[in-house]
Amino acid sequence: VDLGQGYVLFFFKQKTAYEILSGLVGSEMCIRDRYQRRVHGIILKIMQEKEEKLQIEFPYLSFHVIINFLKNRKMVEYPSTLPDISSPLFVTWHIKLNENQDEEEEEEKGEKAKQKKEEEEEETLRGCIGTFANQPLKKMLPMYSLISAFQDTRFPPISEKEIPFLTCTVSLLQHFEKIKDPLGWEIGKHGIQISFKHKGEHYSGTFLPEVASEQKWNQTETLKQLLRKAGFNGKLEAVKDSLEIERYQSIKCKANYLDYLDFVTKNKTYFKLSEKTMSASEEEDF
Repeated sequence: VDLGQGYVLFFFKQKTAYEILSGLVGSEMCIRDRYQRRVHGIILKIMQEKEEKLQIEFPYLSFHVIINFLKNRKMVEYPSTLPDISSPLFVTWHIKLNENQDEEEEEEKGEKAKQKKEEEEEETLRGCIGTFANQPLKKMLPMYSLISAFQDTRFPPISEKEIPFLTCTVSLLQHFEKIKDPLGWEIGKHGIQISFKHKGEHYSGTFLPEVASEQKWNQTETLKQLLRKAGFNGKLEAVKDSLEIERYQSIKCKANYLDYLDFVTKNKTYFKLSEKTMSASEEEDF
């Protein structure tokens, strides 16, 4: 689907941060320029240290992209103030479990009780898709904002009424390192990517750095879960010695809908819409 502004949306089975099935890795993960990765890591480090204010604008852009798509099928231009870099990335959407609360009941509890409840509210995964390709963010971030919101086959497409209850996280991946020890990574710090063959079949999968800690898994349980997500139903011991494992880290930029709303209210001209709208046939893809 031609979305204008120099980027095209391809519809194909996607790999997600929580699930990458067998055969979905493809050439984009096999052809890796180590020098390019090293330079890209340096750029991200500079951005992390000196452009933290801009980082949070990544999820603001993701919100703006899906809201304008839902309302008028128009695309959003990548702001010129955002870093024009290339990076592997994932876009993750979470939604509050208690979005349909009884407002009168909340008022009776008082402000302190209400605030405590809001802080304790759990969020559940609503969509998460990304790419390990080292491609320009100005093309990939708008694209994967849409794909993660509307093309994650584990969930129905995000609807307009769900928007106020969403939180968006944009993860830029960096510091890829191959490791020999299957436990040579840290929970909460490293994401892991596995690849292996068993009885002629190839399997691969990944978990972002936050997945293990969110699920309260130890390292062994994380590996077992990742094998299942990769489509392998056997035991870890059967493939442990043949696992190819790469650990990586991420720069995580997170914002909820209220954060986004506050930003666009104060910066009304920050985001610009493309003149192109989707045709009826293109809309059917969503």
